[in-house]
Amino acid sequence: MAPKKKGAKEPELKKKKGSKKDPNLANKPMEMPINEEIREFYHAQIRNLEDRLARYQRKWDELAMQEKLFRQEFEQLANNKKEIVAFLKRTLNQRVDEITDLNEQLQSLQLAKEIEKDAFEAQLAQVRHEFQETKDQLTTENIILGGKLAALEEFRLQKEELTQKFVSLEEQLRKQENEHKDYVHNLEKKSVLDKDRLRKEIIQRVNMVATEFRKVATSQMWDTTKRAITENNAVTLQLAKTTRQGTQLLAENEQLRGHQDDLCKQLELLENSQKLMARKNRGHQKVILMLTEKCRELQQGTAEAERLRVLLGQLEQDLLKQQQDNQALRNERDQLNLQLERQQAEGQRLQQQLSKEQKVRASLETALAQATSFLQDIVQMQPNKEDRDFDVVFQLQRKEMLQQLLLMLGSAVVSSPQMAEALHRESHPCGLPREGQGSSTQLLRTGSLLQQLSGIVPYRPGDLGLVPRRIHIPPNPEDLRLLSHTTRMGNLQAYSSPESHFPQRLVQLIVYQDGLERDKAPSQHIPKPWVIPVPKGTLQRIFGTSQIFQNFDDVKPKATGLTVPLKVREYYHRAHQCLEQEDWEMAVLFFSRALHLDPQLVEFYALRAEAYIQLCDFSSAAQNLRKAYHSQPENNNYLERLALVLYLKGQCLFEQCAFLDALTVFSQASELQPEKFCFRYRCIACLLALKKHRECLSFVTKEVKQGTTNADVYILRARLYNFFQKPNLCYRDLHSALLLDPKHPQAKVLLQVMVGQAEQARQDAGVLAVQGKLQHALQCINCAIENNPLDPSFFLFRGTMYRRLQDFDLAVEDFLKALDMMSEHQEELVQQAQRQLLLAYNDFAVHCYMQGAYQESVLLLNKALKDEQQEKGLYINRGDCFFQLGNLTFAEADYQQALALSPRDEGAHLRMGLLQEKLGFCEHQSRQFQKAENHFSMAIQHNPQKPQYYLYRARSRQLLQNIFGARQDVATVLLLDPKQPKLLPLMTNLFPGMSVEEVLSSQVANLARLQLERMVEHRVYTSTPQDILGRLKDREQRARALILSWKQEPPLLETPKEMEAPLQFPQAKPEGPEEEVQVPGKKDQRPSGRGSRAFLHGLAR
Repeated sequence: MAPKKKGAKEPELKKKKGSKKDPNLANKPMEMPINEEIREFYHAQIRNLEDRLARYQRKWDELAMQEKLFRQEFEQLANNKKEIVAFLKRTLNQRVDEITDLNEQLQSLQLAKEIEKDAFEAQLAQVRHEFQETKDQLTTENIILGGKLAALEEFRLQKEELTQKFVSLEEQLRKQENEHKDYVHNLEKKSVLDKDRLRKEIIQRVNMVATEFRKVATSQMWDTTKRAITENNAVTLQLAKTTRQGTQLLAENEQLRGHQDDLCKQLELLENSQKLMARKNRGHQKVILMLTEKCRELQQGTAEAERLRVLLGQLEQDLLKQQQDNQALRNERDQLNLQLERQQAEGQRLQQQLSKEQKVRASLETALAQATSFLQDIVQMQPNKEDRDFDVVFQLQRKEMLQQLLLMLGSAVVSSPQMAEALHRESHPCGLPREGQGSSTQLLRTGSLLQQLSGIVPYRPGDLGLVPRRIHIPPNPEDLRLLSHTTRMGNLQAYSSPESHFPQRLVQLIVYQDGLERDKAPSQHIPKPWVIPVPKGTLQRIFGTSQIFQNFDDVKPKATGLTVPLKVREYYHRAHQCLEQEDWEMAVLFFSRALHLDPQLVEFYALRAEAYIQLCDFSSAAQNLRKAYHSQPENNNYLERLALVLYLKGQCLFEQCAFLDALTVFSQASELQPEKFCFRYRCIACLLALKKHRECLSFVTKEVKQGTTNADVYILRARLYNFFQKPNLCYRDLHSALLLDPKHPQAKVLLQVMVGQAEQARQDAGVLAVQGKLQHALQCINCAIENNPLDPSFFLFRGTMYRRLQDFDLAVEDFLKALDMMSEHQEELVQQAQRQLLLAYNDFAVHCYMQGAYQESVLLLNKALKDEQQEKGLYINRGDCFFQLGNLTFAEADYQQALALSPRDEGAHLRMGLLQEKLGFCEHQSRQFQKAENHFSMAIQHNPQKPQYYLYRARSRQLLQNIFGARQDVATVLLLDPKQPKLLPLMTNLFPGMSVEEVLSSQVANLARLQLERMVEHRVYTSTPQDILGRLKDREQRARALILSWKQEPPLLETPKEMEAPLQFPQAKPEGPEEEVQVPGKKDQRPSGRGSRAFLHGLAR
């Protein structure tokens, strides 16, 4: 585009050049003619140039349009940029605000972190203490277990010795069996030979008897037949009679059996109905007890509500009285506010007037300083020594300076109308006219210099504010000494001479003498300033800064000469007199004037601070004491006095409920004297009044870390911890406070509060436990223990909750703690804790049994049996564990102990039968068939209605060649379970060619049936009385015992005797029917039997 622009501009430049050259060419004469061809060429060139110009014009228009578009886009981009910049600035401000908020949150989080850090440190210390206790306990248990392990090692050695003896005895038994077999084989061989010989002898003798019988038969046939017929008739009659008696006995027997069956059914029905009625009665009794307790609570609540209603009526009356008093106080406050507004308006007006007066005073002081310098110059001027009386130049210069002095003083008087009026009033008694005091121009018109100067009021004491002004000042001739010298001069000299000045030392001497002469004049008494009276009952805001102190700090002129020390001494004496007369305001005024003259007097600041303290202006007193202390940092008296003033100020602010300001003041006092704890205590009180509990807690924690011995500090932190719901830390601080002061009343009150909170949490935990909310109940009982960790019943309750939640380690720990905390006179509670500890061991063993940890279950049950040796269930459970571990001998011993404690226990009989069955299998596999038969016989004694026991014993008897016993066992199996699948091969071997019906109708089956009935009846007789009357008596006794137990049954929260039975293990499923052994399913891993109701043990505690 650039070359095109250049090309576009070239024709224009040429055209301009051509236009400039055309007039010159026109003026010049034509040198040569132009022919047509050249003209045509020029015309063509012109047209071409015009076309190019038109094209360039169009292009320029396009470029101008593009430039305009570009400019618009540029402006749009600039606006967008401005908007983006504004948006970014706004975003930046927002980010800055967010950063500020985040910083504040960070500070609050850091503070919370510090508080949590302290709490966690305390908790860590407690956990370490508990860990040490747990470590010691585990160490003792480890030592005990080591002793037990040594005992078990001795037992193992004895077991190995017995095992070796047993092996040797088995080898000896095998040898004897082999010898016995050989002996039996020889006997059998001998018996077979004897049988053959005897058979031959018997055949011979039978033949001989037959021949003899034939011989005798012929002779004795009729006698024998007759005797046989008579005997046959007698036997027939006797048999008929016996048959009739048998039928009668069978009928009676059938009737008795039917009657017995009916009685058994009725007994079962009655027992079932009795159990149902017992359960219902117990449930009703529990409901009645709960309703009774609830009714008692409602009655207490009703009484409490009635008391609260009466108290509410009294409070309403008090509230009405308070409202009336509040209304009266509000009216009085409104009146006082009106008076305060009027006084504030008056104070503002006086303040404005005071500022105006200060400005006028500053201007007058400046004018007086200039006038003093002029007068010194006039005094120093001296005429020529030769023409001393007729020096005209000297007189003119002096006159000119006096006129300048008059103009300056006149302007100062005109600029301050109030001062002019005062001068008019003061100069009027001297005979000066008012017209002469109006302006400086009238004074210049006077004829003589004395008349002009007489209109000037001389310096009077009090004009500089150093001494009080007197009402009437008589003229002093010494003040006109220099002017009288001028008036005594004669004619003025016409020539001029150089100025002559006094030496500098002479001038200083004159000023010094003048100051001494002025100080000789006595000062008059200063009247007390008038103070606006304050109405009675009005609370003044007395902590404002002293206005006198601030005004004198604004302007601090420097005075020279001996006047200042004398005036300072005079002000000191007067201020001291005011202090003695208790005129505190005048004392402040005199001390302020003295400090204005000499600000280096540090003691005056302290004295003025004392006066301010008496005026209750603590802010001004604190400022003065700060100045004094900064001037003399080594003086500790100023520091102590300043801290005291700040304490008084903070206490007054605290009493006026300005807690934040009071906190600031007390913090300043504490920084000045950090070793004094009273300032920190007041800071804590302010934080409590402001309800900044976390800041107060951190403050108190710092105080405790400094090693305080004040019990109140620990009690305060305990209350704060109680407010933040940290009862463990609260109890720890309360314990520290009681160690410092055992008779502290507030500590006892707080301890009672914590005990009440613990009892309430204990009741809530009991209700939640009844509802089945164990986790919430555990939280409540934890809260109760944190509030009162010295109550053993709380640990007993929590241990029960842990046991129900299957957290057995913590449960055992709590039970042991409860036992350690209990005293000797708490026998019932000790028994409950011991019972719960046994249940915890038992439940823990059940849990380990379910998980397959049988050895751990044995150890736990050993602990339980060490304390309780009369509980059959513990022996049964340990026997189950030994059974699963394969220690069948130990299992058999435990089952026998359980049967010795309870011979009628069905579970023990079932387990004993299973154990004997397994022992029989083991002996059968080792080909000890006689021992196997004995074990199976024992199993049948414990459970005679189980068919597989008879089947296994039949196999052992078959191998022992006891065919009759084997047949009897097979017949018993057919009676109990005819469809036994393993019975058929054995029956075919023992009863060849006989069917089941034939076997059941044989004499062996009848004998087996008779033996089975006898064994069953024996089991029944051992559990029930033998006859009907005995059964009725037993039922009556059980009914009476049940009624007596209902009458003596403890309430709901006590443990019934029948529910204190220990848990029993569900035996792992053995080989046999499922209905005989209770095996838990996968969904229910809890122990069966009465152990599933072990929850009530914890609730009772």
